Amino acid sequence: MYIVDVEYGESMSTTNVSIVRDLDLKARAEKAIELIGGIERVVGSGDKVLIKPNLVDGAPPETGETVHPEFTMAIVDLVKRAGAKYIAIGESPTWPDLSLHNLYARIAKDMGAVMINFNEEPFDEVHLKDPIFQNPPDS
Repeated sequence: MYIVDVEYGESMSTTNVSIVRDLDLKARAEKAIELIGGIERVVGSGDKVLIKPNLVDGAPPETGETVHPEFTMAIVDLVKRAGAKYIAIGESPTWPDLSLHNLYARIAKDMGAVMINFNEEPFDEVHLKDPIFQNPPDS
C-alpha cells in the first residue's frame, strides 16, 4: 500500500492508494479494498451507493481506459456484503456504440443493482462557494 500526499491549493491531504498484482480480478479488487481499510470504511448497512466505472469512450477494458466488468462486479459484491440497500452503476456514455454500457446494464440487473445513464436522468446543478480547482502543472 502507498500513502500519497495530495496538495489542493493551500491544503495538503493524505490519500491511501493500494496496488495489487493478481490475474484474478475479483481477488485483486478485494485485496486492494482490504489494504485501504476495507469496504466498511465507506459503506455501511442501509447505504445508497453509486459506482462509476469510468467507461470513458466505450473502449474495451483491455486498453486500460475503462474498468474491467469483472472488477466492477467484485466491487458491487463487496458493497452488497457491506449491507448497502441501493446500488447503482452510473455513467455518461459519450460514444455512439453503447455495447459496453449495455453490458454494464446487464451486469447491474443480474447483481441486483441499477444502471443509470447520466445523460438520460434529471440532475440538479450545484454551485459551490469558493471551489478549489487543480491546475495542470503547465498552466
